[in-house]
Amino acid sequence: MRVLVSRARPRADATARLLAGRGHLPLVAPVLVVVPTDAPPPPGSPDAILLTSQNAAPIAAARLAGRVACPVFAVGRASAEAARAAGFADVTASETDGHALARLVAGQLAAGATLLHPCGRDRRLEPAKSLQEAGFTVLQWETYRAEAVAALPRDALLAAIEEVEQERRT
Repeated sequence: MRVLVSRARPRADATARLLAGRGHLPLVAPVLVVVPTDAPPPPGSPDAILLTSQNAAPIAAARLAGRVACPVFAVGRASAEAARAAGFADVTASETDGHALARLVAGQLAAGATLLHPCGRDRRLEPAKSLQEAGFTVLQWETYRAEAVAALPRDALLAAIEEVEQERRT
């Protein structure tokens, strides 16, 4: 079966490999592209870093070159793997949502700690909301934004046309 994979890279490529391994024919055509911002990190040294997105990991690691030894708390296995691949050494993963990440951090760090949250322009309230309510300082740092692509790649459009034509013939 042909499957259109529309998520942003690099996650689109991982999904395509998974689908191909299951016998499908993936066609990667992201509808969003992740664009780093020019925002510098906040000054100072945080007590820990919160990662709620795989997209933030490589951008944050590159811009925090001297601080990759800082403990990282990541949402889920995939974000934790992205953090390690980006060069962060001390990475702990929570289960796959912001509430679980907030509970993990609150259980391991003392209230009052400063947490740096590299994130996208569009993000959920958690874990920052729960952690701030628990007495932590959360510095949100917009490291990227997701933008819509202008058009799908030619091969995706041709595949869609082929599918429609094939359906008409049946």
